[in-house]
Amino acid sequence: MKSRKLLVFFALITGLAAAAGVFVYVKTLQTRLEREAQKAKVLVATANLSKDSLLEDLATGGMTEQKEIPIRYVAEGAIKSFARLDKGILTQNVGKGQQLTSGMFLSAKKAGLVSDIPKGMRAIAVKVDKVTGVSDQVKSGNRVDLIAYFKEDSKGDEVAKTVLQNVLIIKDSLDGNNKSSKGLLSSASDNNSRMQDRTVILATSLKNAEKIVFAQENGRLWLVLRPDKKEAKVNTAGQNIDVIMR
Repeated sequence: MKSRKLLVFFALITGLAAAAGVFVYVKTLQTRLEREAQKAKVLVATANLSKDSLLEDLATGGMTEQKEIPIRYVAEGAIKSFARLDKGILTQNVGKGQQLTSGMFLSAKKAGLVSDIPKGMRAIAVKVDKVTGVSDQVKSGNRVDLIAYFKEDSKGDEVAKTVLQNVLIIKDSLDGNNKSSKGLLSSASDNNSRMQDRTVILATSLKNAEKIVFAQENGRLWLVLRPDKKEAKVNTAGQNIDVIMR
């Protein structure tokens, strides 16, 4: 009688343990299925993206879109927008439909000047001094016109001519140190030092870069600072002694 009670007791315990195991298994399975059913937003390419593409161009060029996909398919480091990424460049080719990850991009700091060059443009340095460089008042992001002065044109005359307009400055050797109007009263020795080392880097087309090289090698370039607002291109005939004395 006693042994029968023990068998019943053990059977009961075994049944409860089995039921508990089934409950835990079902609960775990349910949790996993619920998790797998959850979706997350990721950024995917809507076209084939080329290595060295600028993040800024990808963000505004309509070449990516945000999609919701099951969490289990989200790639490691996947991003849902460009908002938290510093501007930089794409370090690899990305196929259409592929998820974008933070590891695919090189930050602007590590990429250097390349990340600042607008698509289709080139970067070229222009040597200026305190006079030709608008008294050190230009800085990155400004736009300038370029006037070239030649001692001798095709007719043998001296001439000053606007050769380029609305050119973007992407870097300046004085970035972070541009002075206010009070700063124009700095010492002569400081001015001389700054005049010798001053360069600005412009973003322009390859054809216009050739114009800049020619003007620098054969004459002198002056920067003319433009206002922030966009203004229409102005056609000029250039100036020489005959025109000025009319």
